[in-house]
Amino acid sequence: MKFNIKYTIAALSVFMFTAGCDDKLDAIDVIGYTGVPVAIETVTSESLPGQIQLRWEVPAGDFSYLKIWYYDPLTKETVYKIVSKGTTELLIDETRARFGEYEFNFQTFNANDEGGEIKVVRALSGVAPASYTLVSRSQIKLVAEQLSTNAQEPSEGPIKNAVDGDKNTFFHTNWHEATIYPKTNKCRRSPSLLLMLLSEAAYFPEIPVPDNPGLPLYLIYLP
Repeated sequence: MKFNIKYTIAALSVFMFTAGCDDKLDAIDVIGYTGVPVAIETVTSESLPGQIQLRWEVPAGDFSYLKIWYYDPLTKETVYKIVSKGTTELLIDETRARFGEYEFNFQTFNANDEGGEIKVVRALSGVAPASYTLVSRSQIKLVAEQLSTNAQEPSEGPIKNAVDGDKNTFFHTNWHEATIYPKTNKCRRSPSLLLMLLSEAAYFPEIPVPDNPGLPLYLIYLP
């Protein structure tokens, strides 16, 4: 059997060097508090729109860091948060009032990652602001005979312009004569008139401005 003397000597040298280093390795010192971590005691919560604000008092004892976790019924996952010792509040986003009580777990740890007593807190979310997602878009065919209004401006902007498909035309309510509110705009057999009017940039001159204390009322009937 033949041996490659050059590579054999190199391998033995690496082995001897590694063995020598192992004898001189020192134990790594843990930096930080290693005693029993004191537990969080006082926690308060505030219900906000689609959020929960958590606040707590830093206890008199010592610990290295704080872990907070809870089950999120919206994502169906357990969420974990790690905060430093000096942190006293945490804002939880994307919560929902319809899920009822959220259960939050607070546990302190020392520098050796040894946990202390777990503090359980239950809190409610405020109602989240409404949001809408456009999942599809399709054109709804309307004709002028389906529309009517009790406040047509005689000089311009007939209501038929709201469905003519031309963005350069507009429907205009009566602006030069006194009109009894509410003004009504009707659309037969179409629940999408309001969206259509907005998308066609229909013009309503009575929309109040900051220096106008009046609040006109429009009704769009969707029979």
